[in-house]
Amino acid sequence: MTQTASTLIHLSYEGAHGRVRATIDRVGASLNDAAADELAIVPQWAAGSPRPFSAGVTLAPWPNRIRDGKWQWRGASYQLAISEPDRQTALHGLVTDAVWDVSSRSDSAVSLETNIDRSEGYPFTLSVRVTYALDEQGIRCEVEVENRGDSDAPVALGAHPFVCVGDAPVRSLTLSSPLATRVLVDERLLPTGEESVEGSHWDFSGGKGLEDVEFDTAFRLGGEAPFVTRLEAKNGDAVELWQEAECGWIQFFLTDSFPSPTGPISALAAEPMTAPADAFNSGEGLRVLSPGERWGATWGIRRA
Repeated sequence: MTQTASTLIHLSYEGAHGRVRATIDRVGASLNDAAADELAIVPQWAAGSPRPFSAGVTLAPWPNRIRDGKWQWRGASYQLAISEPDRQTALHGLVTDAVWDVSSRSDSAVSLETNIDRSEGYPFTLSVRVTYALDEQGIRCEVEVENRGDSDAPVALGAHPFVCVGDAPVRSLTLSSPLATRVLVDERLLPTGEESVEGSHWDFSGGKGLEDVEFDTAFRLGGEAPFVTRLEAKNGDAVELWQEAECGWIQFFLTDSFPSPTGPISALAAEPMTAPADAFNSGEGLRVLSPGERWGATWGIRRA
């Protein structure tokens, strides 16, 4: 999906410590870029080009992948559209290409809404609301989903923001994150199990450089919420992605071909999720909403 000026919303907050700004796209209710006191905390991508690597989009009613797009629910079988043909999966939910409606707006905040209507692959009716709000340090995102149908609906949520520390090369940064287990995957990046990260190559509890790390990897988070993932540059600048207890999982994706306005760069997606991949089949992290029930998740990015 290509961004257009007509779907972009520019937010700004003037605080005691400087200006925070962000650009939100109504397409996918996505966070396109952000900066705090002139330090970029979300990287920009080349204007007018297709959205790279699902940058910034909201993920509902599931994050990540569903194996073969097939799943079962209370004795019935369903087939979702295959949106990732190379791996034969249904990827990132049903709202990434939707043009969301603006339900409220101020200089420093915006709320966007869209509906998920009954379909052959997901026979439930939901409303989804995303609110982005700027504060002294960065941006806060609240996602809320409501079951507007007449039967229980399985739901999981996520987001796909990229995170940066100004123009510091991503592979020069140090990453720390309270990872507990790594999700083991097959050649299609679908879960096969979990293993502890303690003392392993994947243990980032004490901070670790990204020089030789390859990420397209999900983790269960440990410790107490809010869970904080920190990126720190060699000059001491740092940016944190935080997520509340509902988002007990995170997916890291590192690419060396992110299309920035100045050309390809390395970029890191840090994706807060309420469930891992294939949750509709495993039930792991899946939330079941009764008719009329609301539920949500909160995460954000800030200059540390």
